[in-house]
Amino acid sequence: MKLRTLFLCFLSFFAIARTQSFGPKIAFTHVTIIDATGAPAKPDMTVILSAGRIAEIGSSTQLRAPTDSQVIDATGKFLIPGLWDMHVHWGNTAYLPLFIANGVTGMRIMWGDSVQHEWRRQSETGQLLAPHLVIASALVDGPKPFWPGSVSVSTESQARQAVAQAKQAGADFVKVYTFLPREEYFAMVDEAKKQDIPFAGVAVAE
Repeated sequence: MKLRTLFLCFLSFFAIARTQSFGPKIAFTHVTIIDATGAPAKPDMTVILSAGRIAEIGSSTQLRAPTDSQVIDATGKFLIPGLWDMHVHWGNTAYLPLFIANGVTGMRIMWGDSVQHEWRRQSETGQLLAPHLVIASALVDGPKPFWPGSVSVSTESQARQAVAQAKQAGADFVKVYTFLPREEYFAMVDEAKKQDIPFAGVAVAE
């Protein structure tokens, strides 16, 4: 409960920073940090946030909170890094703040569309409270795609074109799917390297 109390407190300030163009500095003092690297917990630490990012971390006995910061005494409580949900299919803005409230500060959208790119634009301009978004291309599959609405490719030329279109649309990576034929798959791999865009997805059918 103590962990959740401070974590939600931290996230509330995350929300304020995102919606108010990164307000004044915030200093958490006397907090225990769990950095998720496997290292032991670090008690009695101070964490200073500035412009929406961690500016300084140090022992509370040595690092003083800036005079222009909002100080939160976090004695007996904990801070952990924000969490990522690495496989998300989502199309409703109403619940995006709930990801934040549950500690998910990053989402990887696995079938991207223009709507998610608009979310990201609104989030970056402070109009929408949302996690950081990494957005896939539309799903690219073979000549008989499993899911309606997929980008269907049946030649190496079409496969390369799908990669180029994904990059032009602003996708962060190309999403490949099960029924993509072998030759088309390797054409996409080659083109993704040329276009300098990652790709990800499920196993390719033999």
